[in-house]
Amino acid sequence: MDNWRQAQSVLIFGAGPAGLLFIQYLRNVQKYEGLLLVSEPNPIKQKLAVEFGAEVTDAIGNDLVEIVQEKTKGRLIEYAIDACGAGTVMASLSGLIRKQATVLLYGYGHAGVDLSILNNLQFLEATLVCSTGASGGFDADLRPTTYRKALYIIDLLQKSFVIE
Repeated sequence: MDNWRQAQSVLIFGAGPAGLLFIQYLRNVQKYEGLLLVSEPNPIKQKLAVEFGAEVTDAIGNDLVEIVQEKTKGRLIEYAIDACGAGTVMASLSGLIRKQATVLLYGYGHAGVDLSILNNLQFLEATLVCSTGASGGFDADLRPTTYRKALYIIDLLQKSFVIE
């Protein structure tokens, strides 16, 4: 179908082990060539993220919103991956993602965040995807199905249904 196209923008929060794996998976396995931003304050992790093919920012809050608006030419982020679990991620999402964006909540935590922030995400009609340990059972090879499902969601980054 000609309505399927490659995603143009991805934002990963955190360049720890999970964030770096997401970068490598997107660039090397999926051959993702779109905008791949990483929000990471640690200079050592920033360097690794850049080496793996991401564009890095250490901005948070309103500064990150301004950077995302500039980098996406006002279109905002289509896919966000929380690989850090920081409360600031949940608090800033509504200013960073476009309507009907997909958000993969891979990181844990989000302490200190008032759940009323979900109201803003509801108005944006965002798809929230969570991958939690082995709670989804196991595949035949005894790997937790949630990891396969998480990779499947990342595979969807290659295609995004958009009516233009």
